[in-house]
Amino acid sequence: MGRFKRKSLRMYFKAKQWGGELNVWNLSDDDSWVQNKHLDGCIFGYDNVPKPAYYALRKVLLGMK
Repeated sequence: MGRFKRKSLRMYFKAKQWGGELNVWNLSDDDSWVQNKHLDGCIFGYDNVPKPAYYALRKVLLGMK
């Protein structure tokens, strides 16, 4: 799953329409507006521990130097 996320993020950032911005509504599942746990999509879990998506995003961003 992590490799898929990294590939998806790389494609997103390489897209001409990107414009240099990435919008994140909530960082933690604990403060997310979504109340269904099966839809948790934040980069930090309820315990504020980074989830695999955080590491995928970090790896892509650090690789863009």
